[in-house]
Amino acid sequence: MGALKFNQVSQTMVQAMAAYEQLSAEKVRAKAQGQVLDADKKAQLGDAITYILSHADLIRIGAGSEFADLHDALSTGNKVDKVHPIQDTDDLKTRRLGGENANKRTFALAVKNDDGSRDLLAVIYTHWSKQDMMLDGTVAPENIPGDVASILNEDIVDLDDDPNTVIFYSISSFFPSAGPQLIKSLHAEFNKQAQTPFMSTLSPMRTFAGWLDEQGVDQFDDLSRDEKVTLVQDYLATGRDGVQNFHLSNGALIGDINLDSNAPGTADAEKGKGVMINYVYPRDPAVLAAQQNAYKADKMQAPHLRLSL
Repeated sequence: MGALKFNQVSQTMVQAMAAYEQLSAEKVRAKAQGQVLDADKKAQLGDAITYILSHADLIRIGAGSEFADLHDALSTGNKVDKVHPIQDTDDLKTRRLGGENANKRTFALAVKNDDGSRDLLAVIYTHWSKQDMMLDGTVAPENIPGDVASILNEDIVDLDDDPNTVIFYSISSFFPSAGPQLIKSLHAEFNKQAQTPFMSTLSPMRTFAGWLDEQGVDQFDDLSRDEKVTLVQDYLATGRDGVQNFHLSNGALIGDINLDSNAPGTADAEKGKGVMINYVYPRDPAVLAAQQNAYKADKMQAPHLRLSL
């Protein structure tokens, strides 16, 4: 295919998506053959990704008819939550797609096609609650919600009190760099509110069990709480966890370690020995940017680890 001029007014989202899909497929085929895309196609792919992301909007997906075209994709289609599976569309509506004042709210990064339909680039599921705040406006580690099973099983209800804490308990990205852009967009949106909420994830550790095997630890479940926490701290200090690197590179810091907090019987619970981590996103955009820069400069000496471990 010829070079794509993504800065032309005539360029459409359909053309950009078609170019992205074609070039991505060529990249996969080249990799399978031990090759790489030539410089021209690599540049075209980069241009297509940049164009699509630049036209993406932050949306809140509700249970109403406005987003009915997205419900099937989220519950049973190609945009399902692979971390915490959704049973069906009814499960999606009753436990994920809450309204503006609900305890469960779903946000997404999406692009609008020429026909009005939307393509989802990334989705984040959130849980809202009111927690006791410390004098500095943060939530004490022991009070940050840390049990994902209770969050998943909680039905949608409207909150009487204004919530001050939001937990990002599941993030799914379907497009390059869409996950970081979604978090950045949410952070900016929440900072527009009269009261910016305390923001934290509830995230798995997907290579912890393998690391324990490497250390010769085969009886983790029999250890004391202090011994388990020490091992988790040692593991996080290696900087090898992909989920950890994703959030810390986006400016988060490690807020708390939660033992026996992942949904039993899931792959993530097995890989992480049931441990989940709260990665806290500073509310101040300047602090968030400073955290990002510190992590990029020297990730294992960045404040993220020194402050919390």
